[in-house]
Amino acid sequence: MNILMVTLAYDPAIAFGGPVKIVQNNARELVRRGHKVTVYCTNRLDKKYKIAPSTIEREDQGVRVIYHDTFFIPWWRGNFGPSFSPGMIRYLYREGQRFDIIHINEARAFTTVAAALYAQYAKIPYIIQAHGSFVYGLRSHRLKRIYDKLIGRRIYSKTARVIASSPEEIRECESVGIPRHKITVIGNGIDLASWCVQREDGLNFRKRFGIPLDAHLVLFLSRLDKKKGPDLLVEALIRLKVYNVYCVFAGPDDGYQEYTQQLAINYGLSDRVIFTGLLRDKDVQAAYAAADVFVLPSRFDTFPMVIVEALASGLPVVTTETCQVAELVKEKAGLVTPVDPTAIANALERLLSDPELRRTYAMGARALAEKEFSIQKIGGLLEEVYRQVLEENRLS
Repeated sequence: MNILMVTLAYDPAIAFGGPVKIVQNNARELVRRGHKVTVYCTNRLDKKYKIAPSTIEREDQGVRVIYHDTFFIPWWRGNFGPSFSPGMIRYLYREGQRFDIIHINEARAFTTVAAALYAQYAKIPYIIQAHGSFVYGLRSHRLKRIYDKLIGRRIYSKTARVIASSPEEIRECESVGIPRHKITVIGNGIDLASWCVQREDGLNFRKRFGIPLDAHLVLFLSRLDKKKGPDLLVEALIRLKVYNVYCVFAGPDDGYQEYTQQLAINYGLSDRVIFTGLLRDKDVQAAYAAADVFVLPSRFDTFPMVIVEALASGLPVVTTETCQVAELVKEKAGLVTPVDPTAIANALERLLSDPELRRTYAMGARALAEKEFSIQKIGGLLEEVYRQVLEENRLS
């Protein structure tokens, strides 16, 4: 198959979170399976900067990646914000007919509109993988509803399939008018063969950030965003009855770092709470290797890639019941709590004070990753969806 994947951002633009890694993992695996994969994305590196000053083409392990020059608003409060990539339209009309299927990542974006409308024009089947973006969230409710009313519903109604990352996301897809028979659940995959955390890297990470080797280390690795609940973790830390606990907040600032840092200062935790900023490549795996527990206290979330990475690292997880992957993790690889600082603190105390429980969940974490989240399994499921869609398109 000749597959076009359309997404907002692609490596090295990891500041935009899990979908960047998900698309990359999926694209690489499909190439390994013998397919031709092209990725169209913006040339944004983060909220302020570009990867290059204009459109460029690169290759990533056999994946052809076109980073389209993009106009955007750097001060927009959301994670990505409005953007416009006119060159992507030219590329679609110039080479679009060569693709068998178009796989769109993200529900509401210029990239989505351009790819979906072109696919409708060229009669190429397209699928949408929203990565949790159908939900209206904490910001821009009105703009998202206006978008859905003006154009979104037309795009959603014509899609051949929608990929939901979890059974819980099915309801979000149905809420924008997508019928159940068009929705397929496929989780997020990771290349377990190349994901290998090393104890020595973890020790070096601790030394680098001044964390005592005998201290308990709690890791939060995600965007510093209210949605992800970093403030809830600070509130939990002050309630802990376990001593010698350090906490690392690793991830780009999405408008909530200053508040979280000030909260830690107000509680007298600044000497034990460390903000590393965005980590890349081996530093990410080193952070997982250094930690005793991974915590993601999201106010709501779909299928965070960081939880998959924590499981692959053999790291016990604490997350909240509003995270849609919580039921998979619960009592197999970690603990699930209400969105409440006291409950989060109690879960941390239980894990940090019980080394045997941590070992049990650590083994369960890796086993769960191998069973559910290997990229080979996910690649096979994607292939099957593509084949079904192409067969339906041929018969229609």
